[in-house]
Amino acid sequence: MKSPLLCFVACLIAAGGALAADEPPRKPFFQTDFFGEMPRAFCIIQKIDLTAKTMVVKVVKDGRLETIAIGPDTELLFRNAYGEMEDYFPGQHVMLFIYGDEDRKWAGIRAVQDEIQMTAQHNWFGTITKIDREKRQYWTRREEKNDKKEVTKVVELDHVYVPDVKVWKGETPVGADALQVGDEVIQQLVEKDGALVAVEMFDRAGAEAVRKIQEARLYQSQTEKGLSGYVLDLEPMSGALTVMINRGNVKRAGELKAGERITQEDLAQKFGVSRQPVLQAMMLLRREGFLIEAGRKGVCVAPLDLQKARNLYVVRGALDGVAARLAAARYTPDLASRGRLLLDVGRRAIKSGNVQSVIEA
Repeated sequence: MKSPLLCFVACLIAAGGALAADEPPRKPFFQTDFFGEMPRAFCIIQKIDLTAKTMVVKVVKDGRLETIAIGPDTELLFRNAYGEMEDYFPGQHVMLFIYGDEDRKWAGIRAVQDEIQMTAQHNWFGTITKIDREKRQYWTRREEKNDKKEVTKVVELDHVYVPDVKVWKGETPVGADALQVGDEVIQQLVEKDGALVAVEMFDRAGAEAVRKIQEARLYQSQTEKGLSGYVLDLEPMSGALTVMINRGNVKRAGELKAGERITQEDLAQKFGVSRQPVLQAMMLLRREGFLIEAGRKGVCVAPLDLQKARNLYVVRGALDGVAARLAAARYTPDLASRGRLLLDVGRRAIKSGNVQSVIEA
């Protein structure tokens, strides 16, 4: 549940946490939070300081070293899911999304994506065209097409893999012998002896399997730490929070029935949290109409209003129509390409059957 006060405080913290402590403030620069419009850079992690919450990275393009602060607003994406700082490791090939200042210097880091997340979300699976098992090398080809199914770009790559490479074609990794010409794969590259080599490879089923494994690991970590929820991401421009709720609390929330009387004390005990956040959540739920006053019973869970639901769809249908007309009037090839990418992300999320992925899409 998004608390406006919490979002405001979190944004203030994020603004200060995006810069290293020994750096002077940089010039403010308004910038959209949409990832497609943000500067980005492929980097190789050199060092991680969990106490200071910083990483030293080497920029692949020019080899320079940068120390980046992992702030409250930094989204950590790992193995096609969310992650923690502890998940990353030196030598790992990652992509950074960057807040830039007016001088185009790095003012903060919006997101750290490992290679699995970045390539899976962009659907950059390359078809293996050749394998040299003696040299532990493989070649891939990937085609990008427009709406007319015409090939607009061809990407051909080759990589060397380590002797103990893990090949994921399902829930359990296997060795390099499982690789076949024709497989569609992505890979996690790591720098070893000055060169980037593949330490893990994934077909589509393997990428989905490791995503589920990572999500399960996060839930387990959440339970072990006794947390009722994880803040996974904060969007500074909107103040929106993405929160992963403890599965036990999701089940308990689902047990609340329409018309059931609830109190601040009962909810705090049920969900294992203090009374203050429960009070803020109840105030927001009452304002949104999910809780209603019920006389002597106090506050109750609001019943489902079917007519209100129908009215929402009527309004949404009209607004979506206006949005589509305005988008068509502002058509550019770049916007059309971005729209197709967003639709593709949404379709894959729906196909995966994962509720969290659908919400994020």
